[in-house]
Amino acid sequence: MAPSLRRRMGIEYFKPGAVLVRQGEATQRLFLIASGNVRVLLGAGSEARMIARLGSGAWIGETALLTGSVSTTTVVAEDEVRVFAISQHDFLAAAETDPSIFREVARELAERLRSADALIDRVPAHRLVALRHSPLHASHAEQIAA
Repeated sequence: MAPSLRRRMGIEYFKPGAVLVRQGEATQRLFLIASGNVRVLLGAGSEARMIARLGSGAWIGETALLTGSVSTTTVVAEDEVRVFAISQHDFLAAAETDPSIFREVARELAERLRSADALIDRVPAHRLVALRHSPLHASHAEQIAA
């Protein structure tokens, strides 16, 4: 991890079941898991389904932080979780002085995209069409159609 980023990060602890990021809400912080595991959930309530399990070394909240959008998933601590946390302001300030920070986050985003592609490959075509009509994905579908 870049020293300029490490200096600006604080340590936070989450108990099992604690929500780190909630789907549909804006996040102003980026997390790097130091220890423990989290579940990444898509959907809410009884409709929520786990789409990933992340552990030490994984970033959480990077997409929402970089784009200014709301989180597309909910992230819940599976066990005792320790994270390094940084505000959006501090992250961007550190990245301006050390562009390698953006490369590190870009690698994480690329890996997430690769994982999402693998999931999509396993979904029947009729289920993919239904995603376009989800309110959560409506703006993405409109952008693609344009």
